[in-house]
Amino acid sequence: MYVSFDRARYCVRHLNGTHEIGCQSSMRGNSGRMYMIDNETEFSSYLKDSKTIDSSNSFIIVLNVELFNSEYVDKLMNRLDSKLNGLVIYLKSNLSRPKDFSQDDQCPNHRRSYYLNQTETVNWNSKGTGLFFRSFPFPIVILDEKDDYERLDKFYRQFYNTQSSPTCGLEVKAFQSAAHTSKTCMRRNEISHSLLDAVDGFCDPVGGLNIYSKLPDSLTLVPKQRQPKSVVLILATTDNFQMFLKAQGTTGGAQQPATALITFLALA
Repeated sequence: MYVSFDRARYCVRHLNGTHEIGCQSSMRGNSGRMYMIDNETEFSSYLKDSKTIDSSNSFIIVLNVELFNSEYVDKLMNRLDSKLNGLVIYLKSNLSRPKDFSQDDQCPNHRRSYYLNQTETVNWNSKGTGLFFRSFPFPIVILDEKDDYERLDKFYRQFYNTQSSPTCGLEVKAFQSAAHTSKTCMRRNEISHSLLDAVDGFCDPVGGLNIYSKLPDSLTLVPKQRQPKSVVLILATTDNFQMFLKAQGTTGGAQQPATALITFLALA
C-alpha cells in the first residue's frame, strides 16, 4: 500500500564561497522504517528503545514540529548515526504553529559582520536554532496541511506494529544536484551548457529584484538643476531567506520584510 504526499515543503541545498548547507536525498530517494514521535515522552522512550532501533538498518523519523530544534535533531543524529535516513516534520493543522521557532542564528549575520573578531555577546534572537546554516546528510521535509497529517497518522496507527514485519516505511525524494561551493557549481553549469547544450544546470544563483519608487510630482519641487547632496535615498531590505520550499506555489520566509515596512511607515 502506497500513500503519496505531493504538498510537502522540502529543505533546500544552499552553497556559498566555502561549503554547502541545507539537505537533500540521494538520487533515488531515501527510504527507511517509519517511526512517529509526537511529544517529549515518546522521544525519550524511542532513544532508550535499543530493541526497536536495532530492528532496522534505516529510519525516517516523523517528528512533531514542536520538537524540531537543534537539541532534538542532534540527539537523533547522535543516537541513530547513519541509520537516520530522513526527517518528516508535521503540523497538526494549517493554523497550528510552534510557540517559537527561528531557523536563523541567535546572533543573525554574525558571520558577515564588520566586527568578525568580536565575541558574540548579544543574542537578541534567543530562539534561533541555526538550522538554516547546517549541512545535513539526509532530507528533511515539512507537512503543513491538516489532511496530510491525518492521513499519515491514520496510516501509521493502522499498520505500525513493533512485533510484526513488514512495518510502515517512508521514502523521501528531494535530490538536488548542487554541491561543493558556489564557484564550483556555477563552473559546472557553464561546462554542461557549452558541451551538452543542457537547459537545466546544476544550480541557480540566488537573486532578486530592486524596487525603486519616488514621491509624486505633485508633492515634490522639481528644480531645473539639483543642488549637490540634495537627494535623499531611503533604502531597506525586503528580501528573506527560508529553509523549506514548496515544489509549486509561493512560500514565506523569515519576516525581514516587516522590518522594512515598519521603517518606511515610521519615516512617513
